[in-house]
Amino acid sequence: MKPFLKPKASSDKTISQKELKEQISDQLGNRLSSKWCLHTADTHFFLPNFSDAKTLIQNNSMVTLASKEGAEKRGEAFDCDDFSLILKARFAYDNYKNLNNPNRPYCYGIVWGMLPFPFPHSMNWMLTDQKKFYFIEPQRERIISLEKTTNYRYITFMMV
Repeated sequence: MKPFLKPKASSDKTISQKELKEQISDQLGNRLSSKWCLHTADTHFFLPNFSDAKTLIQNNSMVTLASKEGAEKRGEAFDCDDFSLILKARFAYDNYKNLNNPNRPYCYGIVWGMLPFPFPHSMNWMLTDQKKFYFIEPQRERIISLEKTTNYRYITFMMV
């Protein structure tokens, strides 16, 4: 496993639950279903630096190992929702081990929707310290900016 991140702690790199919901609504807009929900277990979240988050995403050994096995062997036993859970867990574990991080979970979660339309899919998402929203395709370790997601629709569930 790769070394843990050591971002510099700063109070301006956190966001409240209320602010997070507003950011998601503002940035995703019509991509959200009218009945979308955001599930949060915490009140504030740490906004990661883009390059630090990219390092974690691209150095996730569980995703790399599973990808080499091939989708035809996995079927529904280890598919998109499982990949997104594994990558979310990697961020949680890094946060736990990272002593320089504020005592807040990463602003990094899981999303379900038609990603891209009309295919139901589970992915990850993050909001960075620049308050920029990204989707993450965990099966390919790919970070996707909002500009490239015009066909992502009917997002119904998000958790962080």
